[in-house]
Amino acid sequence: MDVGAGSGILSLLALAVGAKHVIAIEREEVVHFTRAVLARMPAAEKRITVIEGDFFSVGKSGANAQMVVSELIGYMGFEEDIAMVMAQARRIAMAARLVLVPRSIRLSLIPIAFAGDLVATTPRLSLEPLRPLYARPTVATMPYVLGETDFVRHNLRWEYSVEVAQRVDAVAIVCESQLGEESMVSNRISTDWPRCVFPLSEGIEVPGGAVLGIDLELIRGKDEYEGTLSLALNGGTRNQHEWRASDIAGIAREGGSVDEVVQSVTSLLQELGVLGRLSSLI
Repeated sequence: MDVGAGSGILSLLALAVGAKHVIAIEREEVVHFTRAVLARMPAAEKRITVIEGDFFSVGKSGANAQMVVSELIGYMGFEEDIAMVMAQARRIAMAARLVLVPRSIRLSLIPIAFAGDLVATTPRLSLEPLRPLYARPTVATMPYVLGETDFVRHNLRWEYSVEVAQRVDAVAIVCESQLGEESMVSNRISTDWPRCVFPLSEGIEVPGGAVLGIDLELIRGKDEYEGTLSLALNGGTRNQHEWRASDIAGIAREGGSVDEVVQSVTSLLQELGVLGRLSSLI
């Protein structure tokens, strides 16, 4: 079952690696992309059932699924209600050993400095290379395991031992999704998958030998995620910044035309070497 199917790329990849049938669920208007892509691949289309609707209303259609795939990547890690989707999938599953992809999400809080031309004043998505501090992480939050509980609140704590005096201008949030035993995707150095960067209202001068603590509290609000980012030196006074997901510049992007999406999916399948396999399905 593919929840949040979008262009249908994950449904097609599932078929390419052996799935007998895929239920693709999409609640947004982009469901017409899903149908347009599949219409160009009639052999694959016969094995994919597209359902338009909210997963929490129509998800029981996939109760017999042996695997559930959903949002593999995100800017804050928990977009598209992935934690609640996976918890619900686990509840309704008939399979004794349901496989969830991804299986866990980890967010890293990385203190960074801005180059002179990268100064920003509001939270934003950025593809610019990170300039992390010369510091050694001494405390790190464990990954959030999906499918166990509904997401309401997630508290992260990272601490760094700072070797030499430096300045902190912002905190970058790096997302890592664990897909399988040995498979992971991350936006740490990606040139395609942006990172969230949260500029500080005023930079912090960190002396050598100091301990820099960074805390992030994520809360699922009524309509969006909200958070509080806090920094403190040697356990002292906290520098706090509150934000909402809608505050992050660049979070909304155009999806492109139907033809552009179809071409993009086709090119990716060809690049992965599975386009011919999908075309030859019986």
